[in-house]
Order: sequence, then structure tokens, then C-alpha cells
Amino acid sequence: IRGKSWRILFHFRSRSKPAMKSFNRLLLLPILLYVATSSLALAGQVEDIQAELNQSRQQTMAMLSEVEPGVLEMRYADALVSSKEVDASLQRALADPALQAQHGSLEAFKQIWDVFKTTRDQEIVPLLMAGKQDQARALAQKVQAGRLKQMNDLLDDARSN
Repeated sequence: IRGKSWRILFHFRSRSKPAMKSFNRLLLLPILLYVATSSLALAGQVEDIQAELNQSRQQTMAMLSEVEPGVLEMRYADALVSSKEVDASLQRALADPALQAQHGSLEAFKQIWDVFKTTRDQEIVPLLMAGKQDQARALAQKVQAGRLKQMNDLLDDARSN
């Protein structure tokens, strides 16, 4: 009985070409779904990094208009939380074997990101805390804006690969 049920289920009993084509299509469907969903998942990881990067940048830019030390410290704490989220997402992406093809773009992103954070933490924030908003703004809008563009371009490349 088992053998007959199996053959009936997959139309092997007739061994007709249309039945085999239907069976082959059934086998192909899960493979196509897997490829499509894994591509979306990979793009999702890179999009998460990009969203977190832009959130961190927005928090830093919001600091530029603040003069109150308490508000500056609060915004800086928020920027650090976002930075840690970028770091964690980036580490997951770099460790994901499915993102091997994007590894070069992600590594280049990481190098720029590390310099970006260092500039923010060691130059921009101390300038803001010292009340030198104009100098901090110039550094953020010139040097950091260029780095941000490079990082977004690298993430766009990683997403399109």
C-alpha cells in the first residue's frame, strides 16, 4: 500500500512526461523561494546597517545645534547606542557566510566607520562640550559628510551584489 500511495502522489505510476514536468516544477519551486528569500535577507542585513548608520549620524548632527551640556550628553549617549547597533550588525554581517561576496565592501565600510567614530568621539564631541559649535560643525559637515557618503556608497554596493 505504501508503494502505491507514493507512486500515486507523485504521478510516477503513469511515467508520463507531463507528470514528470509537474514534479520537476514542484521541486524547483522551493529552490527558487529559498534563493529569493535569502537574497532579501542579505539585503536586509545591509539595509539595517545603513539605517543604524544614518540614525547615528542624525543624532550627532542634532548635537551641533545644542549648547546645553546635559542635552549634549544625552544626545551623545544616544549616538553611542546607535554606534553599538551598527557595530553589532556589521559583526553579524561579516560573520555571515551568505554575505561572503559582500565581505570586501563591508570591510572597507568598517575601516571608514572606525575613523568616523574616532573623529566624532575625539574631536567633534570635545569641541561641542567646549562650546566650539562652529568648529565642530565645520568638521562634521566637511570631513564627516564625505566619510558618510563613502560608507553609504559601500553599503549600496554591498546591497546590489
